Amino acid sequence: MPASAVTNRVGFIAVCVAALAVVLGGVLVLRTFTPTDSSFYPKCMMYRWTGLHCPGCGSTRAMAALARGQLVEAIRFNPLLILGGPVMLTLILVQRGRERRGAKAKPGLIWCLLAILVLYSVARNLPSPTRSILAPPSAMPERSPATDGGAS
Repeated sequence: MPASAVTNRVGFIAVCVAALAVVLGGVLVLRTFTPTDSSFYPKCMMYRWTGLHCPGCGSTRAMAALARGQLVEAIRFNPLLILGGPVMLTLILVQRGRERRGAKAKPGLIWCLLAILVLYSVARNLPSPTRSILAPPSAMPERSPATDGGAS
């Protein structure tokens, strides 16, 4: 095996080990400090400024639920990330593999994924009598006059 192939293989293994360490570290943090109880997790700026849910809203809570083994809860927080994320990642990796073997890049895949993100953003913000089924549940329970003694 040529020296460059060995170097490439060692580099690939090092990247895989580093990625695994980051994932395991993230799982440990999410299991130890839940996003609803800890304030150091970033808040969505789009939601804070506009009141609209971006495609990533609920992702941290979804990943925390997934880290605890609660798949249904994770899907409630961000269905696109949990159900569509692995599919999108696979499509991107397959496309990258084709490009490495000399195939032409297909911009249609990226445009399709971008369209999915835009449509998902619109769908999760459509008004409904209660709320969109795609919108993540509130981090804090809603206060009502009946539960807080009538204080506003």
